[in-house]
Amino acid sequence: MESILIIGPGKVGTSLFRALKERSFSTLRLCGHHPQEPQNTKPLYPQEFVNSLNATVVRESSLIFITVQDSAIAETVHSLRSLPVHNKIIVHTSGLLSAEILSDLKKAGALTGSLHPFQSFPQKYMEPTVWNNIYCTYQGDPAAVDRLEAICKKLNCLLKPISVEQKIFLHLAATIAANHSVALWAMAEEIIAKSLGPSDRAAKLLRPVIRQITENYLEHPVQNILSGPVQRGDIQTVRDHIEILDKNASELEKDIYVKLSRWLTENPGFPVSNRQKLKDFLDQYDSH
Repeated sequence: MESILIIGPGKVGTSLFRALKERSFSTLRLCGHHPQEPQNTKPLYPQEFVNSLNATVVRESSLIFITVQDSAIAETVHSLRSLPVHNKIIVHTSGLLSAEILSDLKKAGALTGSLHPFQSFPQKYMEPTVWNNIYCTYQGDPAAVDRLEAICKKLNCLLKPISVEQKIFLHLAATIAANHSVALWAMAEEIIAKSLGPSDRAAKLLRPVIRQITENYLEHPVQNILSGPVQRGDIQTVRDHIEILDKNASELEKDIYVKLSRWLTENPGFPVSNRQKLKDFLDQYDSH
C-alpha cells in the first residue's frame, strides 16, 4: 500500500485527498495551511494533516503529489530539495508545466513527473465520482508509470502517457473547452438579461439548451451536432444578430460572435449550407 502525501489543500488536492481517503488508503496526509474542513464526507483527523513539510513526513511517504498553484511549484520544490526524497515518486498536477520543473528533485534521486487530471475541479473536496472514467495525462519518468497506474485504478480513471509537446496542446484544448465555454454561457446570460431584465433568471432558460448540447456531444461526433443559423446558412438571421449586438453589446462581444461564426464556416468538417455567401457576408464585419 502506498503512503501518500498531498502538498496543497486547493481544489485538486482536497478532491484527490477525499477520493483516496474514501477508497481506504491506510496512510494519507494533506499538507498546507488551514485546509477547509470537508462537508458531507469523512472529517479530517489530526494525523491526516500537517501544516508544513518536514523530514519525517517526507521519509514516511512513498508517493508525493504537488497540487499547489503553478506559481508555487518552484517554491515547493525548493522546500523538498533538502528533505529525504531519494527513491520517492514525486509528481505535480499542473496542466501546463512539464516535469522539468522538478529537475532538482530528480537530481536528488526521486522519480519525477507531471500527472494532470483532465477534469474541471470548481470546488474543494469534490465527490470522488469526479474522477470516474477521466484521463490523467502523465509526462515524466517511465519507471513511475506502473505505480501511478495503480493509483489511477483506485480512482477509477485512466493514465495516458504523453510527451511535453502533447501536454501543452492538451492543456490549451482543455482551457478552451472548460473555461471559454463558461465565458460564452455568461455572455449569453448577459444578452438575455438585457432583454428580459435582471429579475428573470437567464440560467434557467439556458440550462436545458446547454444540457442537451452536452448530451449530444457525449453521443455524437462534434461535427454532427451543430444547429442554428450558421449551419443553415441563414444570412438574414446572422445579420439580425449582429445588429442586435451592435446596439446592445460591446464591440468585443460582437467580434466574438462574428469570429466564431466565421470559424464554423471555414471548418470543412461542419455541414454549413450557403457556406461561401455566408463567409463573404461575415468578412465585412471581421476586424481580423
